[in-house]
Amino acid sequence: MIAPFSPPMGVVRAFIMCGAAATWVGLAGCSHAVRLPPAPPAAEIPDLERRASANAADLQVAVRLGAAYWSAERLEDAERSLLRARELDPSHPAPAFFLGVTYEDMGRYAEARTSFERYLEFGASERLQTAVRQRIVLLGRKELEASVRAAVEGEAGLAGGALDPTAVGLLPFFYSGSEESLRHLGRAMAFLLANDLSHTDRLTVLERERVQLLLDEIALGQSGAVDAATAARAGRLLGAGRIVQGRVDGGEDSLLLEAMVLRLEAGAGADPSALSERDPLRLLFEMQTRMALELYASLGVELTPAERERVTRRPTENIQALLAFGEGLAAGDGARFAAAAGHFAEAVRLDPGFDQAERRREEAVALDIASRTSTRGLVLTDGEDLMTEPSPEDWDRLQVALRDLWFYLPAGHLRDPVAEITGTEGFGANNLGSVQFIFRRP
Repeated sequence: MIAPFSPPMGVVRAFIMCGAAATWVGLAGCSHAVRLPPAPPAAEIPDLERRASANAADLQVAVRLGAAYWSAERLEDAERSLLRARELDPSHPAPAFFLGVTYEDMGRYAEARTSFERYLEFGASERLQTAVRQRIVLLGRKELEASVRAAVEGEAGLAGGALDPTAVGLLPFFYSGSEESLRHLGRAMAFLLANDLSHTDRLTVLERERVQLLLDEIALGQSGAVDAATAARAGRLLGAGRIVQGRVDGGEDSLLLEAMVLRLEAGAGADPSALSERDPLRLLFEMQTRMALELYASLGVELTPAERERVTRRPTENIQALLAFGEGLAAGDGARFAAAAGHFAEAVRLDPGFDQAERRREEAVALDIASRTSTRGLVLTDGEDLMTEPSPEDWDRLQVALRDLWFYLPAGHLRDPVAEITGTEGFGANNLGSVQFIFRRP
């Protein structure tokens, strides 16, 4: 026999928070039955302002007012109200979330990312947390784009500025051969060599996205070979003391790999001659390792045995997987994120142990989804944990609903034990044991 219906207060509270904001909601799995309602319309702003003025400690009003300001594109006002709400309750997810979309719309991407990360600490909706994590990936890219644009705009002020002698930027290698299947091998090779050079703390290898975005900003990202003067300009904009550029030529029978280190820091002296390796394509990874060790020597870094051993490890030894990876890099550089995800997935299919390809696939999927979702679309993502606290009227409606529910439940001595066991009797029999309530706003 089932005991009398008496839900714990935590369940009741969660139910009210869902039910007060949605057309219907089941007690089981309510987080996936609720969508965050639209921010209050601009018409409500005067009333919310009066309520906020009358009681500055009202968290719900501060959040709703901030969301209404955001919806009306009064972003500075939204920031002020939401910061006040965050002060009232630093662990409440709603201020953090709405500050995130507010800062993103203001173009303050670093603050938006920080606010969304704060939301992840306290938010409860799995679906909204997934969307926010994807948003954070996009914000990282937007942050890089903004910093690159700022560097180019302020280029005149960089003349004679100090460069970090330990910072190294690798430009995408240029493929000058004729085999279509190898057209993006240069990007993949630069990626592998950057990975190889990151195995010591005596060098700081600049992230390839920053390098690529800079090349795109100065209209060189897709132009192929980069001359020494252009590479030097890129290095100064990146603040890198040294730039590595190179090319790949030839085909399956004989593949040429060339690289050169361009020194930009003061007193660096003349540029060295190009480093080169040649072998059949099937020995590509051996060529890569030899080139990495030559680059270390050219950069003046003597590896420890442990560092040298790490350099000899390879993310993949499957050439076809590497070529698919290079296709993915090229698609991602062109902001074709769905295509990039497909190429990275192919690389993982060819080599299931290619962890970096899997990480890139996940990142491309996140960028694809987030880049197609506006901040207003994000606000409509499922998120019951951003609902307001239940009002006294909500509690009254709950009591009525529970009373009516209890009236309709069959008494214990009238229950059919077979139907009870099979879940085919009574109220909610077709809902797998969940109970549905309907709340309508007055």
